[in-house]
Amino acid sequence: MSLNMYLGSADVQTSSMNQFCIQTIQGMEEAIASIDQFALNMSLQGKAYQTAKTYMAQTFRPLAQGIIYLCEELIRQNDDYPSEFRSQVSTSDVIEHEIADQIVEINRLIRRLRELNDITPMVQATILIYEGMKRILQQRLEKLHQFNVTSRSNYDTAFQLADCIVQGLAQVQGGKGFNSETGTFSTKGMELGWVQQIHKFPYILKAHEQYGEHLEKYPRDVDKIIAIMKYEEKHTEYLEQTNEFLAPLEVKDIIEIKYLMYTAEEPYRTLAMKYLDEVKIASLEGEKSFFLDSDNSITYIVERDRTNARGAYFTFFHELGHAIDYNYAKEIGMDGFFSNNYRSNGNTLAEYMHGDVKNKIQFALKDEINKEVYDDIDMKAKTKMINNITESFIYTGPEDNELTSTETDLYNIIQTKLSQDLHPDEHHNASDVYGGVTLNEIVGKWGHHKESYWIDLDTGERTNEPDKEGFASYYGSIMIQDSVQIESVTDYLPNSKKHMNNMFKSMNEGVNK
Repeated sequence: MSLNMYLGSADVQTSSMNQFCIQTIQGMEEAIASIDQFALNMSLQGKAYQTAKTYMAQTFRPLAQGIIYLCEELIRQNDDYPSEFRSQVSTSDVIEHEIADQIVEINRLIRRLRELNDITPMVQATILIYEGMKRILQQRLEKLHQFNVTSRSNYDTAFQLADCIVQGLAQVQGGKGFNSETGTFSTKGMELGWVQQIHKFPYILKAHEQYGEHLEKYPRDVDKIIAIMKYEEKHTEYLEQTNEFLAPLEVKDIIEIKYLMYTAEEPYRTLAMKYLDEVKIASLEGEKSFFLDSDNSITYIVERDRTNARGAYFTFFHELGHAIDYNYAKEIGMDGFFSNNYRSNGNTLAEYMHGDVKNKIQFALKDEINKEVYDDIDMKAKTKMINNITESFIYTGPEDNELTSTETDLYNIIQTKLSQDLHPDEHHNASDVYGGVTLNEIVGKWGHHKESYWIDLDTGERTNEPDKEGFASYYGSIMIQDSVQIESVTDYLPNSKKHMNNMFKSMNEGVNK
């Protein structure tokens, strides 16, 4: 079936429909004012009045606001459609097909409203709006499929909002919410998801205004964008420096990183943004990502991080963890990194890490040496063997620990077992730390596998402890909100985790000061 598109007639009907929408907006604004006045009337006391005030604010007020949003959206679309048609199709009348699906949807909504038991003035006004929408849509004809593709979704947002209003009207019609036995009002038992959708509507519009091109490609990102906008409305302290720091990245990456930042818990969220005016992204190219303290910069290979086996954008927050570690130390006048120097109960993070690795090795050795095959060895000898093997694993410098053949066999068993245990991606932090403590004798898939990272190859002296890496990885796991990775740290590095939590607590106190 073909319909004629008469631009002159469409303009007249658009003007008429817009005028009706304006009048409806005025009526709903008056309704909202009355509801607000009722809520603020201090002379109306008692349980019935108080519950009625709350009920009106929770139901009828958002309904009226939703109708206003709907009318405003209709006016926008009504105004845009003829001009888009003229610019994209023709300045004269044309004939085309395909808006029947939109008309069917309008008819469905009208039918649902007319099926309600109680046709209130608000319901009747909504029906009139939908009938006006149907009349306008019946004039919407496309000449070209290209215009059809680009314009057929114009009223999708209005349809979604209209559906919320229908849900809301169905909830409140017929006196629902009033308990005649108690003489009070309540929303208990009501499905109020439509209220949240109405409140969300202005943010949806704003999201499409600011990220329209991105949302065409990634429509599911709208909720993340809304969360970002809501956060930035209330928190502006670090917004400018955050935007400047992330500017080299693509919009998709900025959205994903901001969402993770803004939804993180404190103090991790604020720490993520606080030092971004000190740090810069130096490059997005290279073999690997790294933080360079000499010029306070991050080289970030974002393409790899999008599909990171440890979680999307883990590396971003890992390197940012290094930057936070360094810049907080600098801020409080401490040389090097905070993770190198901070002590709890007299111990540094590196010392706790050595202790955690030692404990895990000894536990594994005790479990192994208590097997039947070692029953001929007395307890004192077993204890000595456990200590000898553990000392051989923990690298403290260029020393040779002689092991017996039995001890060597046990060493190899524990080395294989723990390395295999640490191989899964979720154990990446422990894998790196264990590799650092044991000079990669015990290490899983992830780590700094070159000995030159940990020691001077000429002297054999240790040049790096695993503290900085462990801290940065722990922060990265927290920021991507991976509970499995955090549980891994609890299992393999329990005392180190407590120490790092104390570090964050100390940092938070320093930031607040």
